[in-house]
Amino acid sequence: MAELNKAEWMFKVYASDDTQRDSVSGEFFKSTRLEAVIREAIQNSLDAKTGNAASRVRIYYSGNGAAVDGGEYASLYRGDKIDLHYAHTKSGLDGLPADDEKCVFMTIEDFNTTGLTGSVSIRPTDEELENDRIKGNYYNYFFRENRSDKAGAGALGSWGAGKIMFMKASRLRTAFTLSVRQDETTPRFLAGRSVMKSHSIGDVTYAPDFWFGIEGAPSSAKRYMTKQPITDDKTIDEFSTRFHLMRKPNELGTSIVIPYLNVENENGNGEFSLDNLVRAVIKNFLLAIIRGELEVMVET
Repeated sequence: MAELNKAEWMFKVYASDDTQRDSVSGEFFKSTRLEAVIREAIQNSLDAKTGNAASRVRIYYSGNGAAVDGGEYASLYRGDKIDLHYAHTKSGLDGLPADDEKCVFMTIEDFNTTGLTGSVSIRPTDEELENDRIKGNYYNYFFRENRSDKAGAGALGSWGAGKIMFMKASRLRTAFTLSVRQDETTPRFLAGRSVMKSHSIGDVTYAPDFWFGIEGAPSSAKRYMTKQPITDDKTIDEFSTRFHLMRKPNELGTSIVIPYLNVENENGNGEFSLDNLVRAVIKNFLLAIIRGELEVMVET
């Protein structure tokens, strides 16, 4: 069991008579294209646009120069609990990065957007999700697989199936999300997700979904979710600095960090290209930029 108030990776163990299934297909564990990641991220930001101002998206690529030290990343965002699964031959991953390998990452942030709205503690019912999609954004993003419930542009950030692109673009199939929203109880939070294949270690079989956050105190409420995001300001501020986020504590929107970035360019190779990043933005969103609905800033 996770220690209360301590940020760490949590997981689900299958009961002996649970049906074992994977939350994503085998395609998830193959490499993905840079364009697919950019397209999904910016479309989500356009859907979450609020007010008359353009949705602003910032894409930051660390390269080796600003990469996080591998040992530092391991001590803060890995740990023995999840490394055991990252390195498992049946996890679907290619193993752990070398100890001396830097964590090259990509950060994608949006502004003038709603952030991930909805309760972080109470699981919504199907009726609530149907009647008020906005309230379910947080739940859809973290706990509902392969569903988006989008109705096109203006759907106010109904994050769904495409979110797997962010984890798919990581060698560790891991992504972190920092979101600021208009919510009195939880205005700002940080959480992480990792997806692997179901696998067994000894006589214990693990579900494919792993969660980085804190374990909430036990509750008698039937819909209470014990997996809680991190809300500690010091932890979030240090994370923001480490991964070069621009978002201020009161700036609404969502920031995504993809550690150990691993994407293919248009020619099918794994070498990152700034030109291809810019090309992906223009190819998919030139019209939105011309209309003044979108502004995109690319940094390295």
